[in-house]
Amino acid sequence: RRDAERAILHLRSNINCENRLPETVSELVAHYKKHELTEESGKRSSTRQVYQGFLDLHIEPNWGTHKLHEVKSTTVERWLRSLKLAPATKSKIRNIMSAVFAHGLRYGMTLVNPMKSVRCSAKRLKEPDVLTPEEFASLLPKLPHRERVMVLLAGATGLRRSELVALTWRDIDFETLQIFINKSCVRGQMGETKTKASARPVPLVPEVAKALKGWREVTPYRGSGD
Repeated sequence: RRDAERAILHLRSNINCENRLPETVSELVAHYKKHELTEESGKRSSTRQVYQGFLDLHIEPNWGTHKLHEVKSTTVERWLRSLKLAPATKSKIRNIMSAVFAHGLRYGMTLVNPMKSVRCSAKRLKEPDVLTPEEFASLLPKLPHRERVMVLLAGATGLRRSELVALTWRDIDFETLQIFINKSCVRGQMGETKTKASARPVPLVPEVAKALKGWREVTPYRGSGD
């Protein structure tokens, strides 16, 4: 039995490449960050920042000192219900905690993922306030020229904010009336679009194309594609 226990410890050591297995949530989170939130992990920079933020602001302060075996589904569920946050935010916290425990399972650090049984609805508390065409039309004249063009482009194309910010003049074809979406910009960092399906040409209505041309005429243009 002693030989078997020594062999098991040796295998665990090889699997984790560390001196000992994590015992607390904080230790598991640290291992997760080291292996899953680096540039080499393949995750987008914006995704890594979001995960880092939730881990630092919500998960570690509340669960960091808990032993891994002490984290129970029902306890986490009650905790999430007590948070004065939007349902979507609570669901995000649950999903990130699940990713951390799934990482622990993959590395042999824990035997279960208690998040799988945590019930957490992401249903909105209220429907978003969507502008009517009349409200949208009355808003545009009240905006400065640059902001008016940006809002008009957003309303006419449905582009994500990150896609709008990343647009350059060379992405717009005024002859074929198309906008080519091929990148995004999040927190000042350029990267790929959120999904592969997002990288596509988007039709441009003539009225919006005219507004864009007018903006380009009054905006310094160095021919660099900005």
